[in-house]
Amino acid sequence: MPVHRAAGEPPVIGVYHATAISLVSRCCPFALELQERGVPADRSVYQVGIAAHAILEGVSLCTNECNRELTPEEVNVAALGVCERLMSVGRSYDGKGEPPMSPESVFAGQEVALAWLMWNPIQPGGKVELGLGLDGQGQPCDYWKGEGLKVRTILDEVRIIRESDEESSRTVLAVRDYKSAWSTSDEELDTLQRRIQAVAAWRYFGPADVLRLEVVNLRLGKVYTRELFREDGLDEQIDAWWAHVAATCRALDAQKALGPRPAAPGRGCLSCRYVGACEHASDFMERAGMHRTPETRATAYCVASAVRDELAEQLRRDTEEGPVKVAGGIVGTVAKEVTRLSPDAYARLWEVWEESGGDELGFAKALKLTASNAKELAKTLYFDRSAKADREALLAEVTVTESERRFGIWPEEKA
Repeated sequence: MPVHRAAGEPPVIGVYHATAISLVSRCCPFALELQERGVPADRSVYQVGIAAHAILEGVSLCTNECNRELTPEEVNVAALGVCERLMSVGRSYDGKGEPPMSPESVFAGQEVALAWLMWNPIQPGGKVELGLGLDGQGQPCDYWKGEGLKVRTILDEVRIIRESDEESSRTVLAVRDYKSAWSTSDEELDTLQRRIQAVAAWRYFGPADVLRLEVVNLRLGKVYTRELFREDGLDEQIDAWWAHVAATCRALDAQKALGPRPAAPGRGCLSCRYVGACEHASDFMERAGMHRTPETRATAYCVASAVRDELAEQLRRDTEEGPVKVAGGIVGTVAKEVTRLSPDAYARLWEVWEESGGDELGFAKALKLTASNAKELAKTLYFDRSAKADREALLAEVTVTESERRFGIWPEEKA
């Protein structure tokens, strides 16, 4: 279906991938400008997540082929096959080949994926890594060359599930997105990228009684879920979400029609893989001594932090063979003595504590256990995935949430 423009609207300029729109949301429009120019970006920080996604996809495909849950041994074999492919030929994304990945990144991604699969085995029937296209009216079209193509998105997993109990039954359209970032939270359910995925899934596979949006934090093993019911106006919600997406695309078209997309240096620089190539970020760095207001100093601090993080990632690779000499010192990894407890330390400390008249509770308090220690203890006590509820109940009982002041760079809602 062709795109129709009202009088006075800017011409349709680009086709936008959901990840490109996410880039604007997380960073700023100039990040998309640099991407459109084909500016090389340091993607090393994403390699672990890319490997984890590829392994989950490979295991899902094997599961569908066997039409049953894979055994642990079969999961390991499938994962290792994906690892070898990533290290030998790399992956292809949107038809573009990428260089082979380093063994360190691949095996770190394998560890993340297998840790998730240990507690969450994949069941057959899921559609994985689906590339879907939407035209200017938000209707399905070919991902590559559909008539009026406006937005592309890739869904990690889609399932159509039939759920029932003694009183009723319902059809659920479940759309899952895997995230490897430690910071992934339920806020991901509200992003424009997630809404694009919801619209695409609904327009391709709906309608259903329920649309279930899921975001998985692979690092923490958490699933954040939101369910929307058709009987409560889901069709209207999908239309409203598409209106937001379409308005965003029109705004991005209008930006491009006026010239280079605008920059907004600030907190978004911290998650921008183009910060090293951004002239606006460089300008802030060069004027470091000229900032005279708290606002400009705060912006400069965000930019400087982002540039520092990017340089650190690059230098970790540059200094694998040895540190780099600079005026007055070196930069790199050096050996440093660290004092750790010996294997029999706990037994010896308890022996001395008991001889001095101390009891078990006093010993535990003296060790100053932290919430992290409690989590590890709970994992040891309730190691089986069927005991997850018991593990979470224990942690809820022994931990409390408190507020404390910390200096740093935060999202607006935490201000």
